[in-house]
Order: sequence, then C-alpha cells, then structure tokens
Amino acid sequence: MKLREWVEAGDDARLLVIIEAQDVLSVELLRRQLRDMGEVSCSEQQAGTWQLGLLAHSCGSLDVCLARVQGKVAALNRGRAAAPAELVETRLVSAAAASLACAPMIIGPFTLVSQDELECGPRQIRFDGGKAFGSGSHPSTRLAVTLLERTAAELVPARVLDIGCGSGVLSLISARLGARHTVGVDICPDSLAVARRNVERNNLSSRITIT
Repeated sequence: MKLREWVEAGDDARLLVIIEAQDVLSVELLRRQLRDMGEVSCSEQQAGTWQLGLLAHSCGSLDVCLARVQGKVAALNRGRAAAPAELVETRLVSAAAASLACAPMIIGPFTLVSQDELECGPRQIRFDGGKAFGSGSHPSTRLAVTLLERTAAELVPARVLDIGCGSGVLSLISARLGARHTVGVDICPDSLAVARRNVERNNLSSRITIT
C-alpha cells in the first residue's frame, strides 16, 4: 500500500478487497476462509457472476493482510478447471465509508444488511453471519428460501422448526414471511450466539426461539 493512499484515507483506514468468482461454491469457500480477517459480504452481480467483499479489521501491516487474501484466492484456484476467482479491486477506505464498502446481499425477496443499519425496511434483515454457517450465499440456503417463498401462504398459521439453524438466516426469513413461530436449533454454541444476536437486532425475539 502506498503511503499517500494511507494518508488520504486517514489513520483509521481499513483495507477493502473485492473478489469476483463465477460460481457460488467458490464464494462460500472464500467467505469461510476470510471471515476471521474482517467483515465479509457477497452478492450476485448478474447470472453466473458473484462478488465477495472483505472489509479487513485493522491490522499491523496492510501488505501482510493483502498477501493473506491473495494466498487464499490462489489456493482456491489451484487445480480448478472452472473459471478462477480473481481480485478485481483493492483499496483503502476511511472508517466513515467502511459501513458502505461491502454491498448488501439479496436473498429471495429480502436484502441482508449490516446489524448496525439504523433504518431497516420491511424487505431488509439486519444480519451478521459471524463464524456460523449460513451466510445466505450457499445454494442450499437459497433453495430453502425459494421453497419458503412458494409456501408463504401456508406459513402464516404455521410453526417452523429450523434444524441446524447456524446463523439463523432461515429462521429470520421464515418469520418475515409470516410464520407464527419459528424454533431454531443447533449443536454449536457459537452458532446459537450468532443466531440470537440476529434475532434480537431484528426485534423478532417474540416470534423466534433459538435453542
């Protein structure tokens, strides 16, 4: 990173990396590998093209941080016949712009936005996947959301059991689609903690139980 870039972004600058991939599996694998480095979001730009954004935590060396990302992308691409994932943008952003740096993810009729979003519309869900499974990008999650949409009319009087709820993303969507009450269960304590935070931030504690 150039010193001038650091000065212009400010002392609180954070590294933003945008990675593009042609398949959602690559995006999900990278998301899991990069989530300990900062805030990660992913979204489908157009049919067959996905973008993953990493807003890295403050670290001692931005060059080391970037090298780690490049290494993980290279390892993913190694030996793959499919179109490789690639870094399409790398820049510094100030703390003021950090919350806008990573694009929100659209899943079904909803948009997953930051937990810190002050105003949240009826089609937005405050969400942070943390280290739990269930970022919203995995094909199985998207298929489940499609099925929930198709049966939305039946959800209104129904109770939903979300087995292996992970981050709680499907529990949240079930409630938003009208389920009377949803119970999310998981054997991972970290996942339960993440899911409970997501439920609380969306004011759905009266309609979703995480256990």
